[in-house]
Amino acid sequence: MGGWKRICWAGNEKQMPPGVKPVILPQIGTMNTTPGPALLIVDDEPMVLLTLKAVLVRVNYQVTTVERPIEALKLVEATNYAVIISDHRMPEMTGLDFLAHCRRLRPTSSRILLTAVLNLQEVMEAIDREEICRFLAKPWLREELLAAVGDAVQRNELTVRNAALREETQRLNALLVSAGISRP
Repeated sequence: MGGWKRICWAGNEKQMPPGVKPVILPQIGTMNTTPGPALLIVDDEPMVLLTLKAVLVRVNYQVTTVERPIEALKLVEATNYAVIISDHRMPEMTGLDFLAHCRRLRPTSSRILLTAVLNLQEVMEAIDREEICRFLAKPWLREELLAAVGDAVQRNELTVRNAALREETQRLNALLVSAGISRP
C-alpha cells in the first residue's frame, strides 16, 4: 500500500472493538513524490518569502528563497530554475534589473515581477523587452499567484522544448547537407 498508512485502534488491529474497521488515510508528503519544477523567489522581506514558499510548496514546487538579489544571481548561475519571482523594490538593485540579469543567464527561465508600487509604463516596457512574462501586485491573491506561476512553468516548458526541437532541426539539416541531399 505504497503511500498509504493503515490507521488502527491503539496501533494494533487485534485490539480493535468488534465491527470497527481500520481507516486508510494518505500519509502527508507521500501523495506525489515526483519533485515539481524549481522556483527561485527573491524578496528583501522574510515574511513575504515565507508566505510565498508556504503556498507554493503545498502544490509541489521546489522553492528556493533568497533575500538578496546579488546572492540570488549566484544561484541562477548554478541552477536552472523554471520560474524566477522577484520583488521590485530591494536595497541592492531593482527587481527589473535583477530579472534582466537573470534573462541573460537563463533565457528559458520564466520571470515574474512582484511589486507593491506599480509603475505600469515601466512594467509594460519590461514585458516588451521580454525581461518578465508577468507581474503580480502586492498583496496578491492566492489563486492569481498559483495561476501566474502555473502559466510561467508552462511557458518555461514550452521554451525549453522549442529550443530542443530547434537544435534537433539544425542537427538533421546538417546531416542532410553532409549527405548531399540538401544545400546549406
